[in-house]
Amino acid sequence: MRCNNSLPFVAIVLVYIVGAFLEVMDIDEAQYAAIAREMMHSGQWLEIKDRGQDYLDKPPLLFWVAGASFLVLGVSNFTYRLGPLLVSLLGIYATYRFALLYYTYRAAYCASLVIASCMAYFLMNRDVRTDTMLTSWVIFSIWQIAAWLKGKEQAKNFWYYLLGGGWGIGCAMLAKGPIGLAVPTLAFASHFIYKKQWKNFFRLEWLILAAMVALILSPMIWGLYKQHGYEGLYFYFWKQSFGRITGQSEWVNDVNIFFQAQNFLWSFQPWVILFAVALVFHLKLAMQRQSVELISLGGFLLPFLALSLSRYQLPHYTFVVFPLGAVLTGVYVDFLVQQASTSWFKVMQFVQSLVGFLLCIASLLLVFWATPTQAWWFWSGWALLFFLWLWFSFVVKEPLQNLLGPSTVGILTACAVLNIQFYPQLFAYQAGSTVGKYVIENQLPSERVFILSKLSGNHQELFAHSLDFKLQRTVPSLNSASEILPYLEQGACYIYTDTVGVKELHSLPLKTRILKTFEKYHISMLTPEFLNPETRNRVTQRVFLVEVKKR
Repeated sequence: MRCNNSLPFVAIVLVYIVGAFLEVMDIDEAQYAAIAREMMHSGQWLEIKDRGQDYLDKPPLLFWVAGASFLVLGVSNFTYRLGPLLVSLLGIYATYRFALLYYTYRAAYCASLVIASCMAYFLMNRDVRTDTMLTSWVIFSIWQIAAWLKGKEQAKNFWYYLLGGGWGIGCAMLAKGPIGLAVPTLAFASHFIYKKQWKNFFRLEWLILAAMVALILSPMIWGLYKQHGYEGLYFYFWKQSFGRITGQSEWVNDVNIFFQAQNFLWSFQPWVILFAVALVFHLKLAMQRQSVELISLGGFLLPFLALSLSRYQLPHYTFVVFPLGAVLTGVYVDFLVQQASTSWFKVMQFVQSLVGFLLCIASLLLVFWATPTQAWWFWSGWALLFFLWLWFSFVVKEPLQNLLGPSTVGILTACAVLNIQFYPQLFAYQAGSTVGKYVIENQLPSERVFILSKLSGNHQELFAHSLDFKLQRTVPSLNSASEILPYLEQGACYIYTDTVGVKELHSLPLKTRILKTFEKYHISMLTPEFLNPETRNRVTQRVFLVEVKKR
């Protein structure tokens, strides 16, 4: 694994691509994909609708990118993820280029490998939400602004980097709001204060960057104002982001302050232990006034702490700073490799090899337990990857390969298993997608499909978005079974419903026939009881596709 070895990245991207063909996942990803399809179909690119209703939650970049991809390449799971996947690759490259501004080629290579192969990046490219592009555009903007500042130090006017920084911040804000500005601001403010570069706070050139950001945001701002008035602007620029810290947002789950740190333990695998040591290493350098830059340290810690104080948190909220954490880790790996003859290097090599081994074995046990298979190609692939783990752990003597190779193979094995075997099997329990697949395979008229949810009184309980996306239309929702009667004048209808809905349909003077029964579960919220095949049916919900006709 030399610094010019691209093979790990090729393998990583292949796993990304495999995951990109999986069904869009309820709830968020399926909702965003359905919104993008609806936007493309209606042609209303500046006003966001969700199942025909005004939508005010996320900014429009993901919808624009996915909608444009649908328009050119057609509607599919892959075309929904294609744009964000390409932006992710840009984020990996930007991580490399940013690290290269201040550190060695080896440190930059390691930083890009760490971010590309951490669990969060595999997850973000399989379950694509707004954070996928936010993360990449933020590190892109930081690289561009840092390159411009480095040029100023050398009396070179690389003005195009400043425009690139504005473009990156603008796109990050279009992806998920003011957090796209807050992270670069905290990162560079930390650096300026640490280096006592007070004049950098007051450069007139920042007005050019601000103008670029404003230009990028202008279509969204106009669309927000046109659709929601000033309330839309207030929501976007304050309530949705900062309101979660101040308490002005109604979104509250009051998790503890360590919630993000706990989730970091799995989302930054297999590099968590290396990162923890690297963080101490960089903090010591900073306190000794020996840090080359504080952009990565301040840009990671300050937003991470701020997000940990939010009254509403989800695990992916801190993914935005992971590229900076990768830089910290990559720099420390470079330092370790220079000390390859020391006992500490051997300790860290053993730790990373053990992490890789545990990931390989965990993926094996997960398949044995949750989604058994006898496919020869699957076991042959797993055996090949495990052989590579053995090779890097016990045969290879080159320090960098010996340190990073085993854990890289481990995470590749785990994520390949998830994308190739584990999730494809579990998607059988994502009822919106499976109902849509049944309708298509049996050539039922999709325009005659309806949703009737009675258990909750809310169509979201049946996850309508994945059905919408599968059938490429907004499937009408019924509040009561009797609402189907007018539609029966044109022939049979097909209703996706739950047990209470079936009983209500049976109470009407109609011919009803259950075409197929499905087992439904929210597969992004996995539990041991669901993963265990012997107890799985205790937590799944029975739903139905019912054919309804006039008598």
